[in-house]
Amino acid sequence: MPSTATLRSICDSGGKSDLVFGLASLLNILLYPRLRSRNLKLWAPDSGHTYDKLPGDFAGVVRWDWLDEGWRDMLWILASVVAGTASPAIIFERLAAQPKHPATRGFQELGKLERSGYALRYGMEMDLRRFVVPHTARREHWNKFARGVQAFGDLLREKERDGQEEVFWFLTVVQNAIVLWNALALEKAVAQAQASGVTIREQDLKHVLLTMLDHINFVGRFDLDLRRQPPFQFAVQT
Repeated sequence: MPSTATLRSICDSGGKSDLVFGLASLLNILLYPRLRSRNLKLWAPDSGHTYDKLPGDFAGVVRWDWLDEGWRDMLWILASVVAGTASPAIIFERLAAQPKHPATRGFQELGKLERSGYALRYGMEMDLRRFVVPHTARREHWNKFARGVQAFGDLLREKERDGQEEVFWFLTVVQNAIVLWNALALEKAVAQAQASGVTIREQDLKHVLLTMLDHINFVGRFDLDLRRQPPFQFAVQT
């Protein structure tokens, strides 16, 4: 039996699509993307009602007939995810590549309904925006950092999924190594500054991100000296 626990996920712009919202809702995942007014869309449940406190220019009306037609296929897909026979990422790729498939249409219509409800909450609840904006800003900053690291690497020429995943794992190792080095170097710099009398509050350090790249040279010749010791102590000794 599938778990009834609800998962909460802070997502970037990719999580704003109707297809993602629809698939996530049936997987019991609550998405929290940051919404901007320029791309804010609301979908009406039907065309027979008017709403005094909502704008009259809705993006459209939810197609309940498409939701009914694709419901059986949607449940089969949900069962595949729960059984572990297919990953959500692969399912999403297949659905996105087949926009006229009944399941794709069904998920999109369900997503329009779920996304409209979230947009209304996002507009009315200040606490929700205060929760979402800082988290999404950090996520977008990490994505920018990842693109900066990848820009200096080789082009992704692998055509097979296994090869692509291998390249991305290599990039992840490099990214984590940079973050670790920045964290340890920053810890040493803060300790030296405090020892010399500079006041540094923990609240100030919360605004410092460990994804700096300006001090790293990705271009040129690399001479590795494996006997060289880092200028700080690692937390775990081997």
